[in-house]
Amino acid sequence: MKILLAAFLLFVAAFGVHLILWRIALPRRQTAVLVAIFGGAWLAFMAFFFPNGPVFLAYSSLLYWSAALAYFVTYSAMEGDSPTLSLVRHLELAGEAGISHREMEVFFEKRPFVGARIAALVNDRILIREESGYRLAGGTPFLFRIVLIYRRVVFGRTQFGA
Repeated sequence: MKILLAAFLLFVAAFGVHLILWRIALPRRQTAVLVAIFGGAWLAFMAFFFPNGPVFLAYSSLLYWSAALAYFVTYSAMEGDSPTLSLVRHLELAGEAGISHREMEVFFEKRPFVGARIAALVNDRILIREESGYRLAGGTPFLFRIVLIYRRVVFGRTQFGA
């Protein structure tokens, strides 16, 4: 129970710092700042709770980083202007009446979902914009590599990439 409570409180503390900083000013490189916040909280935890022993630290760290990584993935889905979230918000505003098929087409025509996501990737220095197009920045970030490997293992090669 101590391990669960420690990991939970550590996550809540890091999440709290994240919320406070985002309310003050939205960072330019949001993903990097998130990793720094959660990593810094974990390092502080490691320093202060070292006397509890290596098993406590290992298990609580494993639980904490599992939650933190799940949050990073969720955050990346929420930070951009997702077509699904935008559509649900739009339909909620329409109320019981809903919208017509044509209104749905107009809704998607007006929203640059892909452009917003590309801008976020350039901003986070994952993509580099050049005159001829885009390319990955030096070395694919570690988390993206994990996702790409996972996709290859689970789905094989897909139409839209590896």
